Amino acid sequence: MEYSLFARIAGVEDAPKIPIHIFTALLREFADGRITGAQAKALMDLTDAQVAEVQWLISAIQAAPQKAQFLRVVKDHFYLSEWRETSEHFTDESAFYTKLQAEITDQGGTPPEL
Repeated sequence: MEYSLFARIAGVEDAPKIPIHIFTALLREFADGRITGAQAKALMDLTDAQVAEVQWLISAIQAAPQKAQFLRVVKDHFYLSEWRETSEHFTDESAFYTKLQAEITDQGGTPPEL
């Protein structure tokens, strides 16, 4: 079964887990040009569909006027999806993407299309 990137990072649906800190660190390394997309894909064992999700996230980061704040929202959402006390409120994938689009809009940016 193929899982979405969200499912793998959030740890839902018995998906093979990508640790949040590893994902965000590799995302940063890629964004800063220290690793290639192919290296990141291999290190996280991503499918092409999951790579498309990463590409959307990169577009969203670029669209956010306050990039550090935006990345904090991404990380916090994933952290809350992991913890058993809050996970039921943070494992809805469509709500995650809607939240990110709203964050970009609230910051005065224009979010990328999903």
